Amino acid sequence: MIKMPLVYISLEEEERGFLEYVSTILKKLNLVPLILHSKTLLSDPIGYITQRQEEHSLYQQINKFVGNYFDRFETYVSFEGIEKVVDKLMCDHGVDMAFFRYKKQLFSKSLPEKVINSLQELKMWIYKDGCPHEITNLCIPVDFSERTLKQWDFLEYLKEHFSLNFRLVYALNVARLKNKLSPEEYQKLLKDKKDEAVHLLKEMFGDRELELDLLEEDPYNGLSKHINSENYNLILISKRGRGMAKFVGSVSQHLMRTVRCPLIVL
Repeated sequence: MIKMPLVYISLEEEERGFLEYVSTILKKLNLVPLILHSKTLLSDPIGYITQRQEEHSLYQQINKFVGNYFDRFETYVSFEGIEKVVDKLMCDHGVDMAFFRYKKQLFSKSLPEKVINSLQELKMWIYKDGCPHEITNLCIPVDFSERTLKQWDFLEYLKEHFSLNFRLVYALNVARLKNKLSPEEYQKLLKDKKDEAVHLLKEMFGDRELELDLLEEDPYNGLSKHINSENYNLILISKRGRGMAKFVGSVSQHLMRTVRCPLIVL
């Protein structure tokens, strides 16, 4: 399910927790990573001269920095923009999963958001600072679209390598109507939505005994609140919502920004 993992690093001390996390994951998966450091130069031809002078030094720094975490790895240094170089590595090296450390930006999108919006076929594993290395409790927000089956396929892949518990979560999105309906009308609506969700679950997964958590709230705040209040250490989401063919869904982007544990974005 993952053939060639890419690990983006920025040579900061804060990256060490990220590298410990990724090395633990990739050893379980028995995969050799491609380590990427991308540094965009603003000047040319002076920038090109600087590039040639820095390249060898950067390889040495990266190999020393990363060598404590991986037994085997390949190193790639680029002086192009991150989206462009990852696109190139997808084509030339078969990269199909990118590991990024999430760093919140005040006035712009984070680096994982920029990359995933540009390269929407790329799967991404996003680390959040301070998270433990274990993967034991997995949350899968579902919408019962075709993409839910892709999430399930990836779950089966993870279960081959990790001992984990998982729960499916579905946002009913009815709480906004609570004050607009009578208590009786609201309870009827809530029951109908729950029955519909159970029907969709059985339609998609047959007679499998699966636990489905139903949230009355919207998929934005409801999912974030639920995930952050439970003992999850990994979230498995789809980058697009129901009916979306091309664009990264707003719910997926919201979860990337707001949940406190790592995420896999398919």
